[in-house]
Amino acid sequence: MKPPLESTPHPAGAPGASPADLPKSRLEDLPWKKRSREKADFYVDCVHCGLCLAQCPTYRELGFESDSPRGRLFLMRAAQEGTIPWNSRIADHIDLCLGCRACESACPAGVRYERLLEEAREAIEEHRKRPWTERLLRSLVFGQIFRRPRVLHLAARALRLYQVCGLRFLLRRSGLLKLLSPKWSELEQLLPDIPPARRLLKKGIRYPARGERKYRVAFFTGCVMDETMADIQHATVEILQHNGCEVLVPEGQGCCGAVQSHSGAFAEALRQMKTNVGVLAPLEVDAIISNAAGCGAVLKEYGRWAADYCPALRSEAEKVSAQTADISQFLVRIGFAPPEAGLEKRLTYDEPCHLLHGQKVSAEPRRVLRSIPGIEWVELPNADQCCGGAGTYNIMQYELSMRILEKKMKDIASTGAEVLATGNPVCLLQLRYGARRFGVPVEVRHPAELLAAQYRLGRKP
Repeated sequence: MKPPLESTPHPAGAPGASPADLPKSRLEDLPWKKRSREKADFYVDCVHCGLCLAQCPTYRELGFESDSPRGRLFLMRAAQEGTIPWNSRIADHIDLCLGCRACESACPAGVRYERLLEEAREAIEEHRKRPWTERLLRSLVFGQIFRRPRVLHLAARALRLYQVCGLRFLLRRSGLLKLLSPKWSELEQLLPDIPPARRLLKKGIRYPARGERKYRVAFFTGCVMDETMADIQHATVEILQHNGCEVLVPEGQGCCGAVQSHSGAFAEALRQMKTNVGVLAPLEVDAIISNAAGCGAVLKEYGRWAADYCPALRSEAEKVSAQTADISQFLVRIGFAPPEAGLEKRLTYDEPCHLLHGQKVSAEPRRVLRSIPGIEWVELPNADQCCGGAGTYNIMQYELSMRILEKKMKDIASTGAEVLATGNPVCLLQLRYGARRFGVPVEVRHPAELLAAQYRLGRKP
């Protein structure tokens, strides 16, 4: 077991130092390599076998080859080689991709589709002529809100004010928003309920283990989950404490970069990686815990991102990637304590795409959930298929997202489950919305919420 952390400040560059203490060159003056497009061998890896087609949600819905992974790879390669331009026709097909990575799991040739999708979306943004309003919005979202935690926090507070001051109630009850724009009326209902600021998990704090300390871990809180789902954040810390973990919630961490990398703003994603690696790499911990499938998948890509675009940061980024684990993955690894209190409900589980296909974690969440006494477990048909949330996909491609979601909700309804568990913030929001929209009487929860609740009940006299 590692020695306890020091309470005195660390010298600059020492393990445990804060980002402000690190040498400036490690954070601000890194030599970034220009993104290379001379990776034709990645496209050649595709042998056009077609096994990815049946796994692709957009191909199943639309039936067009150009909206399948194989078809998109053909378009990407042709544009990369200069045979066709990066134009709006290619952009339309690339934009329709959910980025769920189901094709990667199905591919016998090991095609790195996620990597090629990142490159394609960045290339499209370099050639796309967006209206100035869209450019301004993207600059605000990627350059300010998701880059600066304080700005994100202010945006969340503004959204909470809208929700609690009566304006939301008025707009919904009067039907005014629906009258102005039926689509925006539906999108507004996708928004999460923002918790009060006092409920947010505090950063820069050390949460001690309950009983003997066996492990020291860092908790990567992310951005969306951190501002909108405080109960899940607290539940995650409680679970780790219950299982002998001292939990560090480092100050200075920010968005993982997933939203940016999926939207063609890859330079912003790399900036987020630099910030987070500067915070996380110096820590002496047994693991870096993530409770959001998308965040965990991106943290595990940091080593590859740094190797390709910032060799000076490679060793630190690879350390962060190697230490990152989903909460369920870590619990199973350490042999977690099953809860004593039972839950007499019928329960099923939907697999977040970036946990299943990105992190290759599937059995562990089921083991955690099935450890709860009293549950009636039922497997969800097509649990490995995307719900249609996919980051901002349910906003940008609302109609197609709803077609995919409708099929998912029919599968959920067929189980008769009272509780549906899933481990990603966008999936939670999408499936909760789906339950309301399609009238499926199911409670959608994060596995950490369920486990923490049973731990609390077990501790009561």
